[in-house]
Amino acid sequence: MDITIDLNKIRQFPMNMVNRIGSMIPQKRNISEGNFPYLNMVSKDGRPLMNETSALNLSAVWNAVDLLSSHIAMLPLILYKRTGSGGKIRAVDHPLYSVLSIEPNELMTSFQMRQASAIHQELWGDTYIWVCRPGNGSIELWPLNPGVTHRDKLNGKIIYRTTVDGQAYEIPKDQMIHIPVMTLNGIDGINPIAKRRRSFTLMQSAEEQAESFYQNSSKPAGIIQLKKALSDEAFNRLRGSWEAFNGGGVHNHHRTAILEEEGEFKPIQFNAEEIQMLGSREFSVTEVARWFNIPPHKIKDLSRSTFSNIEHQNIDYVQDSLLPRLIRIEQAMTKTLLTREEQKEYFIEFLVDGLLRGDSKTRYEVYQLARQNGAMSANEWRQKENMNPIDDPSGDAYFVPLNMIDMKQALLPEEANQENSARGVLPSQQRGLDKRRTITNRFTKKYKTLARNILEEEIPAVRNIISASGENLQELNEALERFYERFAGSVSRMAAGIVQINADEIRSIAQDEVGVAMADSEYEAFINRFVESFGLRYSIRSKQEIKKRETVEEMNAQTDRWKEVRPEQVSQARILVESAVARTVWRSVGVTKIQSVSKGGCCAYCDALDGKVIGIEENFLEPGQFQPDGADAPLKVSSIKSHPPYHDGCVCGIQPVVE
Repeated sequence: MDITIDLNKIRQFPMNMVNRIGSMIPQKRNISEGNFPYLNMVSKDGRPLMNETSALNLSAVWNAVDLLSSHIAMLPLILYKRTGSGGKIRAVDHPLYSVLSIEPNELMTSFQMRQASAIHQELWGDTYIWVCRPGNGSIELWPLNPGVTHRDKLNGKIIYRTTVDGQAYEIPKDQMIHIPVMTLNGIDGINPIAKRRRSFTLMQSAEEQAESFYQNSSKPAGIIQLKKALSDEAFNRLRGSWEAFNGGGVHNHHRTAILEEEGEFKPIQFNAEEIQMLGSREFSVTEVARWFNIPPHKIKDLSRSTFSNIEHQNIDYVQDSLLPRLIRIEQAMTKTLLTREEQKEYFIEFLVDGLLRGDSKTRYEVYQLARQNGAMSANEWRQKENMNPIDDPSGDAYFVPLNMIDMKQALLPEEANQENSARGVLPSQQRGLDKRRTITNRFTKKYKTLARNILEEEIPAVRNIISASGENLQELNEALERFYERFAGSVSRMAAGIVQINADEIRSIAQDEVGVAMADSEYEAFINRFVESFGLRYSIRSKQEIKKRETVEEMNAQTDRWKEVRPEQVSQARILVESAVARTVWRSVGVTKIQSVSKGGCCAYCDALDGKVIGIEENFLEPGQFQPDGADAPLKVSSIKSHPPYHDGCVCGIQPVVE
């Protein structure tokens, strides 16, 4: 049997979808018995049983359902893409992103669709969302009436049967998002109204009793005592006149009655049970809150709430009430809307930060602690407060107190201390080196990001030059010269921000190591020269690598290779900044000697230079070939090396020699 929905027929009913699916909104309309399982059922006393829609006549139930569904609908529902570093970014280019966050179908906003689905969960215990794929690559999400939708099997396969405008449909399992609330078999939800019917019926009875009480002018019943018997005519006249004056509720309130035959009215006083029954309407709010697992203050019962604990109750509401509901939705949508292969890269998640916000003072104190300890950047702070980011690399910088180092470094084993002493490294010097290296490591990711940003401009431009030049190498070389002469300045401008922040932090540590500060003017001149040379070195390297290739295919392949290797190459700038800035600071304040320090076991070249002391104006390596003992091949040194890095991948450092 074909279980595919006829899309042409489905397209004919969208204008009725809100009414058909929107059974979550009570309204006067004809409803067939099939729509609601308890619609025409009656209790032992002949009254209709409480059902999904009549439960909303109770103000506390209405408030609870409206609260939960509105909060679920108002939270941003976002499709994220996982990043290689364990982070996440919004997958705005994925077609599912706008379906979840903006327009799930042609009639509903994301808020409306998710509110309808949430109401279905709270009242029916099951949410059914049809995943419509019209065939043009788009996706639509339509919430279905849970009263006429159920799970079934056809030819051994799970399907879902539903009815729309009197037409029955069979929907395949992979086209249905089914979200059961509480379930015993893990598949089908338990109808919550069926379990709460007795409690809600008692609440309804209390409402009816209160209504009857106030219709009787809030007065208790009583008896009229006469001293002698009345004839039937006199009895009927007395009763009629009394009821005419005192019946009819508030309309006859405070009217005066006249009793005949020395009659005396004796009211029947309220007893404790009746008074307690009238007060049970207040208890019903707490009972509803318990059934929906929400704090009573959320449905306007503030009797046990204070200004000091309301914030914590709100957080409890998010953690205990909302989060389980949100996770249930996230997982069901991820399972149905994303393939297993896509789930490795993408996931769906609600953004709940807004509901967990405390008062301004508390929030800013938390942000400040996170900012001071390197857990948050200025732009992350601003994003949480709905402010625009700082359009500068400084907005993404992370800072830590200068007196903090890795615990492993602070508690070096005795062997390491002895090794440092043998190399002439004092504990205070090691701490300075560790602090600089901690800063350096923090900038690894930022330099890699810088490289990717540079390549976004460089690769298209270079490929256009290659394509335009064809096989004319002279024209190609001239075009490359002109391009990289200009592009060097662009690279310097892109790198200026991150280099400045990196250098400023290294400068502070280097000055602390020797106890003397470098003049600002001298430091600024050095940074300007460094940034300019950064762009020149980058451009020269790229130009030389392209010119080494002989064919157009090889040149284009080289630009592809840049995407793989260039981020790591550019990240070496962090080692260059660390050593160059430290050496410049120490030289400016009178330090005369520096020492090379390796991590140990890094490579034969670095191990050979480990502990080597030179004058601060001298060089660790001269141009030529350097092949120490243990090296398999000589290291080609193209320029003088007055500080690390000595080669690609080098992570050596330097420190001042105190005599």
